[in-house]
Amino acid sequence: MKIYVCGSKKDTKMNFVDGKLREYSYIEDTTYNSNLYCEVANLYDIAHNSKEDIIGLEHYRRFFIDTNFEATNEYPFRVINEEQILETLKDNDLIMSKNYLNTNLMVHLYGQPHNPIENPNMPSINICLYDWFEFLRNKNIFNMDDIYHFMMKAYWYWGNNMFIGKREVILEYVNWIFPLMDEFGKNYPHQHRIFSYIGEYTFGLYMMLKQKKIVEGFKATLTKDCKSIESYQFYASDNLNPSYFIMNPKVEDNPEVPMEEPTEEKEETIVETELVE
Repeated sequence: MKIYVCGSKKDTKMNFVDGKLREYSYIEDTTYNSNLYCEVANLYDIAHNSKEDIIGLEHYRRFFIDTNFEATNEYPFRVINEEQILETLKDNDLIMSKNYLNTNLMVHLYGQPHNPIENPNMPSINICLYDWFEFLRNKNIFNMDDIYHFMMKAYWYWGNNMFIGKREVILEYVNWIFPLMDEFGKNYPHQHRIFSYIGEYTFGLYMMLKQKKIVEGFKATLTKDCKSIESYQFYASDNLNPSYFIMNPKVEDNPEVPMEEPTEEKEETIVETELVE
């Protein structure tokens, strides 16, 4: 079993990512262009190159947490361990993280700006996603009416940079989506991070339509310097608003944004945190 923590070599490092259960996977080392694919490029390489039966991805500042752990000021959370993962996956295919939207429905997401550095001369990420799903519809892949129906009522989606699961299930998805993305991209303008967004929104839909057994995992999100907790996600239901709240009032004016490569050089920082495994 191995969980790969995605990030840049310049990002802050956590001391519990020590090469045992968790190790870093850097976007600078991926086969695919990290400016276009981001963590989806990590996904491709890990699925093809890892020898582990169970693999996972976590974001460099988002980690799956043990919800039975009683948090204190000294130990704000505990990441899930190998024993807990094995127990969860005995009768399931995947542990995944739901990304909850700041809008009422998933479809409204396409009316919001995604990326502050989008090229205004190219189709926006919103349009790219619509065109991608139309591309799948035209190829008669899946029942697209099911996908659109879900998008019209859902206020969440499964994030593909937060999962732990059986490698054969992940490899099946990677071998399915990458040829399709390559074909789609041949005649389509390459907006920044286009395939990252495509991979994020398609991952969970694929797993649901393939009727994979998914268990929702809960996560803690760290501030960008990884020195404090930005938010916890404890519990949510398809029929209820998510219990997702800000823990640190100092970061309320610093909304969570997709990971970007830093633009200026900085020395690597390793945080000697008290977060425990």
